[in-house]
Amino acid sequence: MAPRAKITRSDFAQFAQEKGLRAHSTLFSLTAYPRKAGKAATFACVVSKSVAKMAHDRNRIRRLCRESVNRRLKEESFPYSFVFRAKKESKDATFKQVDADIQFLFKKLSAQRSISTQ
Repeated sequence: MAPRAKITRSDFAQFAQEKGLRAHSTLFSLTAYPRKAGKAATFACVVSKSVAKMAHDRNRIRRLCRESVNRRLKEESFPYSFVFRAKKESKDATFKQVDADIQFLFKKLSAQRSISTQ
């Protein structure tokens, strides 16, 4: 992960006032907020206690999410800040399932983005 690929607390406060693009899948919900031109993409993986009660389970979901998103961002560049919110189904998911789910979300977002720019 690049040193500044993380979303800061002040970014989250700013996002509360903006409306982003949303996409949903089986394991995650994605909200994408536009960034200024020339800025690198940033992301956060949010896993609440209602998804997984044990900290090691939440951390595992975050690690899987981050690894998958890092792979996608190396392949393509998006002028967005991404917030991935885990769903309860993600608790027992394998990396292969998480990776496929996040790939699906990026494809869905790309389709929405092409529709919204027309």
